[in-house]
Amino acid sequence: NHKVGASYSFSQLLTAYNADPQDDTGAHYLLYRGDEILALCLRHRFNHTPGEVWVGNDPVVAEWGRKLAALKDKQTLPLYYSQRGRTFYEYKEYQLITGDTDDPQELAKRKSPVPLSRIVFLKPVAHLELALR
Repeated sequence: NHKVGASYSFSQLLTAYNADPQDDTGAHYLLYRGDEILALCLRHRFNHTPGEVWVGNDPVVAEWGRKLAALKDKQTLPLYYSQRGRTFYEYKEYQLITGDTDDPQELAKRKSPVPLSRIVFLKPVAHLELALR
């Protein structure tokens, strides 16, 4: 029951979603339980725009990115985004995965602090509902 614009810490979100705790090797851009992806938690440092998930090339992180991309047009996920210089995540709204790419030229266009394996594209559900009217 999170409200658009409200802010939460990563630990509050882990608790709220009853998500699996993560260590240093986890995919910190997601909340998950087992193999189920529960929510997106994006930080400006690693995802400059909330409309794209920049997936690093660490094997564990890349595998979660593949699972996320496989949800294309199948599932919406709540998005929490941490702006530049912030430690809390602001709830945006539900997002639909609309596509992905692992094209090296597209990956090279992003100025990420880590090498990327994939970009997953998102669209807010509210925008999709307006487009259908």
